[in-house]
Amino acid sequence: MSRFGKAGVIVLLLAETAAAAVAIRYFFWSLSVYDPIYRVLYHRPVPASGTILAVTAAILLLILLPLRSGGTAGLHRSAKEWFPLIGAGALLLFPVNSTPIVLLAAILLIAWGFYRHGAGVAELPSSAPRFHLSSRGGLFFSLLLAVAGCLWGFYMQKRACDTLFLYYSDWGIYAEHYLKLAFSGSATLHDWLVAGGHWNGAMNLLMTAALRLAPVPETVFLMNSAMIYSAVPLVYLLGRQLKLPPGAAAAFSVLFFFTPVVSNQPLSLFYGFHPINLLPSCFLLFFLFRERKRNVAAAVIALLTLCIQETATIFWFGYALVLAAERKYLRAVLLGGAMVLLFYCLSHWVIPGAGTASGENYNQMFHYSQLGNTPLEVVLSPILKPGAFWRTLLALNNLEFVLFLSLPFLFFLRSSPKLLLAGVPLLAGVCLQSSRDLQNTVLQYGVELNCLVVTAAIFGAGRLFAARGKRQLFGAFTAVLFGVFALYLLTGRSAFLGKYPFSIIAERPESGKVIDYLKSALPPGATVHATQRLRAQLLFDHPTRAPEEPAEPEAYYLLEAQPGAESERIHETLLKDPAIVPVTSANWYGYEFVVFRKLSSPVAPPALPFLFKMTQEEYEKSGIPLKFDSETFSVRLQMSERALRFLFRLEQKAEGKFRFLIRLAVGENQFVRSVTFANGLRAVSLVEPGTVFLVEIPISTNAGQLAVDIREERR
Repeated sequence: MSRFGKAGVIVLLLAETAAAAVAIRYFFWSLSVYDPIYRVLYHRPVPASGTILAVTAAILLLILLPLRSGGTAGLHRSAKEWFPLIGAGALLLFPVNSTPIVLLAAILLIAWGFYRHGAGVAELPSSAPRFHLSSRGGLFFSLLLAVAGCLWGFYMQKRACDTLFLYYSDWGIYAEHYLKLAFSGSATLHDWLVAGGHWNGAMNLLMTAALRLAPVPETVFLMNSAMIYSAVPLVYLLGRQLKLPPGAAAAFSVLFFFTPVVSNQPLSLFYGFHPINLLPSCFLLFFLFRERKRNVAAAVIALLTLCIQETATIFWFGYALVLAAERKYLRAVLLGGAMVLLFYCLSHWVIPGAGTASGENYNQMFHYSQLGNTPLEVVLSPILKPGAFWRTLLALNNLEFVLFLSLPFLFFLRSSPKLLLAGVPLLAGVCLQSSRDLQNTVLQYGVELNCLVVTAAIFGAGRLFAARGKRQLFGAFTAVLFGVFALYLLTGRSAFLGKYPFSIIAERPESGKVIDYLKSALPPGATVHATQRLRAQLLFDHPTRAPEEPAEPEAYYLLEAQPGAESERIHETLLKDPAIVPVTSANWYGYEFVVFRKLSSPVAPPALPFLFKMTQEEYEKSGIPLKFDSETFSVRLQMSERALRFLFRLEQKAEGKFRFLIRLAVGENQFVRSVTFANGLRAVSLVEPGTVFLVEIPISTNAGQLAVDIREERR
């Protein structure tokens, strides 16, 4: 630094401080929300106070603290360590909305600065760690952390289910399958070996036993969380086995806990439970037993993974690459060949089931439709379809996915890169999928890769400790602490902070009452065709089917009626079917739910209490007319102390779906109610002009002056 002189150091410090202020301002104020599925960053205006606080924090961290602790030498050291910040500040100077690659590059540069700072701190006489943690204390801490994670993950799933956020897929598919195994008595051998289109016999046994003991949704939620967070103490034990100090091993368990992949897995967007969540614990056990030279136990764990999901064969094929890199060629060939043969047998014969023995029937091949219909065609796609292969593989979001997984641990991974070879086939399997929305840290596709990255980082840390690389250790730990928590705040399912917080789900209203009401309209044991969110509420009480599946007589439909709903097309079809009769409906915060029943033969449309004929004279005497911009309906209002009654009268024959948006202001209180014509239980095309649709809103009109605004939406 001396070649810059005093003026050069000052200029460099000012530039770094300005860049740090830009980064702090961007991340804490400008960036408001990040959507990790569609890779969109949303920004907001930054108040002057935010800019002032960002500048103050940057000056404190880069100038005042180094000056106070080290004087002029401290300033020189700060300028030397933090120059990568300048690049980060330049990247973040202007908000980017369409891709996080710029933000990831900035985080990488900042992590590099942290690495340089940590390495610089290691050279100071006072850098020896003062915090002492016993081996038992570290294990106890990691166990407590696992329990906390398990409880938090359980709460997230339970809350998401109670607020109609959790989908039927994936957790419901598996839960329904396990219930069939536990209670139906009609399960075949294939049912015991395959579930959800995956080979997972071990999980079928485990989860069936659990649901046999407690057949409630909470069992699935608890088991899912236990599988995810059971890996936390195993991370600690692996670190200790590799001779890391208890504090360092415990730090890795914390880092694993806060990786975005782990924090997202209890919900996995809104899919919940997946058998793959048990694989990280098994992989960690394998490496732990391997390091302890307990080869039989390691082999047993490896075999167990092969019974959890067929994608474990892809991991072990990758591990054969690790063996080859270690010049254990015979083992590599035997392991790799065995995994190829096993995956072929499972995907070609076992998973499709008897009578459908074709690779084209392996359920997961739809992910690779642009490359081929069979695993072999996908493997050969660089030759058969080179354009589609390279266009998919070199997509920008694949690079982002790799950075999200590896960025925080890069400075440890440099010391143990061979182990990462085990993840190459798995990574290819994720990056080559036809959907460009699956390469993210939210869904389950990064579970195995995330575990492998953390494991490789632990091995890298073990090598640095063995080599007494103090500078590299301090630098790498400083960088990884920043990197993991930066990405956690960006894409992790944090409680309330961060750019992708769980609080958005937690604040949704409870659905218990409306679900109980809808269930009361369904006879015990009746088969129900329901949409994803509603089907998830029924599967422990009723046999369920997808809405598009053919229905038998006396089956029921439970659908969402509002425009744009998943079941809109099916709903419109049911309204025109004379063998389908309405049962009941419910309106829940703008979501409209309808229940229909299928009869064996057509019947006349039954009367509905809120739909009736009214002559023009009767209608004109019913309440006061309201201004309503519609050629099809007119509306009048009847008022009482406890309710408002809106009478929508059909004035002419009409087609389509009509929805009324009613905005009310009563004193200082405001209300919004969205209602589909006939509550979604009758098509307007089947209703004669002169028919009135009654909408009653229970609200006190004594609270102040009333203002009403009604709008019509037509599809």
